[in-house]
Parts: sequence; C-alpha cells; structure tokens
Amino acid sequence: MLKLKKGAFAALSIALIMAQVLTGCASSNSEGSANPGGSDSPSTEASSPTEISMQTLIWGTPPDVASSPFYKELQERTNVELSIDFVTSPSFTEKINLALASRKLADITVVKNFTDANIVNAINQGAFLDLTPYLSDMSKYPNLAMIPENIWADSKINGKIYGIPNATGLISESLLIRKDWLEELNLKTPETMDELTEVMKAFKANKPDIAAPMATYGTYPMAIGMYAHGTLNPEVEGQGLQLIKQLTPYFRDYLEYARNLYQEKLIPAEYSVLKAGQEVEMFQQGKAGVLQRPIHNAWKIEKELKKTDPQGEVMVLPPLKGTADYAQFARDSFFGAFMIPASVDKDKVEKILEYLEQSASKEINELRQFGIEGIHHKVENGEKVVTDADALAKDVGGSVYVIVNAYNKYFEIDQQSDIPSEFKDDLKKKTDMYYEQSKLDPGVGLISDTYAKRSADVFKDLETNITKVIVGQSTIEDWDAYVDQLLNNSTVQTMMQEFEEQYKIKQSAQ
Repeated sequence: MLKLKKGAFAALSIALIMAQVLTGCASSNSEGSANPGGSDSPSTEASSPTEISMQTLIWGTPPDVASSPFYKELQERTNVELSIDFVTSPSFTEKINLALASRKLADITVVKNFTDANIVNAINQGAFLDLTPYLSDMSKYPNLAMIPENIWADSKINGKIYGIPNATGLISESLLIRKDWLEELNLKTPETMDELTEVMKAFKANKPDIAAPMATYGTYPMAIGMYAHGTLNPEVEGQGLQLIKQLTPYFRDYLEYARNLYQEKLIPAEYSVLKAGQEVEMFQQGKAGVLQRPIHNAWKIEKELKKTDPQGEVMVLPPLKGTADYAQFARDSFFGAFMIPASVDKDKVEKILEYLEQSASKEINELRQFGIEGIHHKVENGEKVVTDADALAKDVGGSVYVIVNAYNKYFEIDQQSDIPSEFKDDLKKKTDMYYEQSKLDPGVGLISDTYAKRSADVFKDLETNITKVIVGQSTIEDWDAYVDQLLNNSTVQTMMQEFEEQYKIKQSAQ
C-alpha cells in the first residue's frame, strides 16, 4: 500500500473543516526582532513601505485596520501599507467572480479553491501570475520553504505554482464514539468496520431512547467508510485509471455497506435530509453513540455532551480496517491560497512575495495568535497568556487570511488551550495513527474543463440515485445500469481522459 502524507476527497465534495489562520506574538518594542522572518529574511528597515492591496476571506466581523494595534504592528514589522478588502465567506464566491470578470484584482487575491471552474478559467486565461520562476530558489524564502512539499504539490495547477498555499495543520476526519457506553455495556473498542457494526447493534439494543446508533447526514452516510472500501485506488481492473470515484466498483461496495446500515436502522431514517451540524447536535444530546468528525473537534464535542450527560465521554477510534483499506481521512494540506494577478508590476511582485514570506514566520504567526503584550496578552512564567480574547478577535478580525500560516501539524489541537493534557496527548496520537494509514487521493488538484462545464448536467441524477439505492427505493442492479450508462457517455469519457492527463502531469511534477 502506498502511503503518502497528503490527500483530500475533492471529487466527492466532502466538507472539510475550514482551517483557521495561525496566530501571532507580542509587541515588537518588547518582543521579537526587527526582522520577523529570521536572519535569512530580507531587511525592510532601509526602504519605504510597500503599498499592497488585498482582497481576502474572513469569517466574522471585519476589523478597523486604521485603529487596530495588530494591523499597525503587522505593517510596521513587514514594512508595508495594506489596503484590505475583507470579504465574508457567504459573499466570497460572488465577490471574487465580480473581480475576475472586471479584471480589477487586488495585488494579493485570496481564493478558496484552486479547482473551482472560475479560478481555473482565470488561470488559463492568464489572469494570475505563474509564480514557479520566482519560487524556484526557495532559499530566498525560508519561511515559505517550511510548508511541506506535498502541500506545494497539491496546490499546483498544470504542474505550476499559481498561489502560496495557506497550510493547515494535519486535519483528519475520524470516528468518535461514546467511551462511557462501551464501558457500560462491556464492549471492546472496535478495530474493524465489522466490529463497529456489531457495537452499533449493541447500542441499538441497549439504548432504546437513542435516535440511531450513528449520527450522520447528507448524500454519503458515514462518508469515511468509502475509504475502507477502496475508493482511493485510482486503478480499476478493466478500466485503467478511473478518477471519478462514484463510477468505480469500490464505490458500489460502499453503497452496499451504507444500504445495510440503513436497513439495520443503524443510521437515522431521515439522514439524507439532515443539515450539516444536526448530526453533531444529535450526538451531543445523547441521541447517538457514533459520529464522524475531525479529530480536533473531539474535546469541544465532549464539553457539549457533558451539558446533557455529565458522565458522557468521547473517544476517537483508531482507523478501522475495512474490506479493502482503512477508514481514514487524513490530509496534510491547505485551505485557500494567496495569488498575485499577472497585471502586477514585476518589481512589485518581489515585494509582495517578501511580505508573504515574512508573514509566514513564527513571529508574525504568534503576533496573530497572542496580539500585543499589555493589550491582548501578558507573559507568565515565560509563556504568553491571552488576557482579552474579545479585543484580540476584534482587532484581528477573527479568522481571516492576511498572513500565511506557519505549518504545525497539531495546530488545530494545540490552539485549544482548555484541552486536558491526557486528552490532548490521545488526540495527537490518534492524529498520527490516521496519518500513518492515509493514502494519496488521486483526485486532488485535477482539472477537467469538460467536468467543470458539464458535470452539473451529466451527473444531475447522481445524488438522487445514490440515496435511492441506500434507502431501498432502487436495487444495486439499478445502480449498475446507471453507472454503465455514464461510462458509455462520450462526455463522461472525455472527462475521464482529461482527468487522466492531469493525473499524469501531477505525477511527473512530483
């Protein structure tokens, strides 16, 4: 089994956890150095500030940059004057489309997803600068060089670098289980998918007040189970490379598994119409005993569970062995990227990259995390302690992409200061276990122009047919006929050919 430390399940559009921007440090007057990027970073003291416009993504209330001590410090340390257009997440797609259509792009334009059709089209039309030549010598950018190599590979389009990836920590979807229920019913911790099914049957038999043993929602119930059935394998006997996962025999095996879960009433009868978050509420209210969530969410979920059941305990299961592979979803990757329009003057490009390089330093990331000493934090026993979290969030803007994340694979765990040490250690251990079993998702970063333009029409019945099979309104033979129809569709064949070409380009670039 090829184990690669990367991957996301882009083709199935599984919602991943939106990574928050890493955060920062204290006042430059009392902490840090005048050169926050380290000894190899360019000095900014001798030159006047570079004016940089930025259109970026934010979750929360946009800050007042002019009055914010954080932005004042950030600009002083990096020797820039930032003009920032903060765009909230719900409005982001519309706003970026308007900017692309008008070609009025900010010097630094943040995008959510490189593989979105609008971004791919803009790249192909020359709207964004190919940064590959600028970043060929990473010794000039020691902080950016700390971003893992596989993240750079995941973020390339047509084998080229068009943006600085905003590295996340190691995010891993996992299966959470009620540890206290296992102990109460004298059940051993499951190690395989079949053992988990038996545990869920025991929950159903012994917990009559629950809604279902497993809380799940959406088109793909227990989505992590797809991996256990081999859907990360790009090779299909008789078909060669097959990069549309739903059309593989591995996905068929997952459908039969999900169908069995439904027939055994181990998942909610209304799973397909539940909204994201409702399955978490079900688990936290004691109405289910198994839940799929990112590992780093476990402590927050246990805290909420204890409001309903003070004795409730949550445990992250190890990656479970399935019929073909492990039920795992670990990615060491990125969310969003900092792009530079091709219209930016070439001399300014170097200055912009210099800012992004410095922003990726540990010192600037700590500035974002802790803010200014005496305003946002104090130092106790040599450690920074946030004293006014509300002021820090207000001055920074909450989760906002204005600096490049300095990579820390446990970031999403470490940022939760109230996790008990034993619980935290277990989360890190489980993170490593999932990562060890993780495999490359062959669909990450692949572009098909035909898929972007035609998929909504060609696959318009896909999710409906998936649900019908799972709930028993259609047979598995009906599914086979539907897949055969798609595989013989000339448009789908073109999509597959384009994906295969992209896959080979990506493999050759690594």
